[in-house]
Amino acid sequence: MPRAEVLEKVPIDDSYFLFRSCVSSSKYPGIETSTEEVFSRLGISLSDSSEQSCCGGFITFTSLAEVTASLPAVARNLSIIEESGKNALTMCNGCHMFLTEFGISWTIILISRTRSTRCWA
Repeated sequence: MPRAEVLEKVPIDDSYFLFRSCVSSSKYPGIETSTEEVFSRLGISLSDSSEQSCCGGFITFTSLAEVTASLPAVARNLSIIEESGKNALTMCNGCHMFLTEFGISWTIILISRTRSTRCWA
């Protein structure tokens, strides 16, 4: 598929929720600062929330806890993003992975519980 056709399919919003990474914010603060500057120049606003927490990737990648220990943080962060009513973006590959992959898992768990409740009710 030619590049122009691919680019036409990419949704572009005028506002996004910026999910701040604990790693990017502390070790590479220029990444998020640059992102904010570029989006501002493009006329795209970014919002965030002081309520968000670490995605859980750091404790998982450093083997401090099992991967499933991050699920509550992921669920909480996804609800904060959802409350914003915006699509989210993050500059951290770990956050992206946790929010997308675990987000899908969390949805499957909720669907399974809903089905189980219906079967047993």
